[in-house]
This record gives sequence, C-alpha cells and structure tokens, in this order.
Amino acid sequence: AVGRLPNVNIFGTDYDTLDGTGVRDYIHVVDVAIRHIAAMKQFEMNCGLKIYNLGTGKDYSVLEMIKALEKASGKTISYKECSRHPGDLATVCLC
Repeated sequence: AVGRLPNVNIFGTDYDTLDGTGVRDYIHVVDVAIRHIAAMKQFEMNCGLKIYNLGTGKDYSVLEMIKALEKASGKTISYKECSRHPGDLATVCLC
C-alpha cells in the first residue's frame, strides 16, 4: 500500500465467500499491543495463565480491505491473485 512492492498478493480467490477472497477479523496492531500490556499486568497480579482472544467481532475480506485502503489513500493498489496456501481457512473471525 505504500508503493514498495509492485503488487499485493491475494492468496486464494476461490473461497466460498462473497468475493472469493479470505475473510478475517482484522485488529489494529496498537490495539493488540495495549491488550498485551494489560495481560502482562494481569499476570503479575494473579500469577496465573489465562487465555484471551482478541478481535473486533467484524469480518472483512481481503478484497474489501484493499478497497478500503485505496479509498483512504486515494491510490490504486495493484494486486495479484495467487493460489491459496494449504490449510488456509475461508473465514476466521472472533464473531
């Protein structure tokens, strides 16, 4: 999206999703970092292991994300359709 690569690779366009691309629950890296700090503080206070799942509860396809980035940046993002990776799931969402 910043123009360092000639295109973005989309791995899989034949999933059983609305546009054929993988669907994910994207979360901002800063939100993940904040939750990591909160989890470490909780660990210090309770000295116990806990499992936390992070997500927004809203899923977006890879193609939807590309279109949103194009709109936000005002630039066209070139993409290349590639074969999906073995074991990739069509949808992963904390919904």
